Order: sequence, then C-alpha cells, then structure tokens
Amino acid sequence: MSVKKITSLLGATGELKAIAARARQVDEWQRRYARTVPAGLARSSRVAGVRGGVLIVHADNAAVAAKLKQMATRLAAAVTDGNEPVAEVRVLVQPEAQRTPRAKGGKGLPDSAVEHFSRLTATMPDTPLKAAVAALIAHHRYRTPRS
Repeated sequence: MSVKKITSLLGATGELKAIAARARQVDEWQRRYARTVPAGLARSSRVAGVRGGVLIVHADNAAVAAKLKQMATRLAAAVTDGNEPVAEVRVLVQPEAQRTPRAKGGKGLPDSAVEHFSRLTATMPDTPLKAAVAALIAHHRYRTPRS
C-alpha cells in the first residue's frame, strides 16, 4: 500500500481544495499577526479568520482582549493583504481549552522532596494538613519507578 502525501489528498476534490486554501490563508494571517503582537499576547490569542474586511481574533482572557483592542489599527494593517483588506478588528474572549495538553505520567516529585515531606510530617500535629501531606507522600513514594 502506498502512502499519499496529505497535500495530494487535500487537492483531490474541489471541496477539499477550498478548505486547504482557506487553511493556508488563515495560517498566513496568523504568521503576520504573530510578528506584529508581543510574544506573550501571541501565545494567548489567535486569528480565527477574516470575514468581510473584519479580522476576528480569539483571546484567552479579557486582559489580553483589551490590549489587542488597543492595537487594532496596527493589527489591521499587518494582516491586510492584496486578497482581503482588513478595515476592522474584532476581538472575542474565547479561552482555549488547555492549549498544551499535560503530559501523562510526569516526572513527579524527586525522591529528596518526598523524604523532606516525610520528615516534615513527623513534626506536625495530627491535622487534616498532616493527612494531606501523608497522602502526597504515599502517592509519590509508591508510584512506578522512573526511568
């Protein structure tokens, strides 16, 4: 069985060609956008598209949205190209659900930290805090060994 490149599959039908072309255009707008805004804002926002001369940007929170609205004129100029001029910028707060997924089976606590917590619990009175720290120790002490 031969393996086809994704680009050849995207060009297989008219519908897929249109989707691929739009995805390339959004990717280009995103690159221009990322070069224009500070890195912190670029990590907390993304271009959703351009429709009818309106650049639509999704921001993770209201603070990022407010800052981007202050930059609207510069954003419109940066993203405008010959195909679709941008006259307005609309910023919507759309928190992205866990943009970077957490790694499963992370490193956990180092053995030295587990030992420090163990010594700490020996000096603590019997309280819910001591029980919580003991549960933390048990969780990290008896997990599978790290490689």
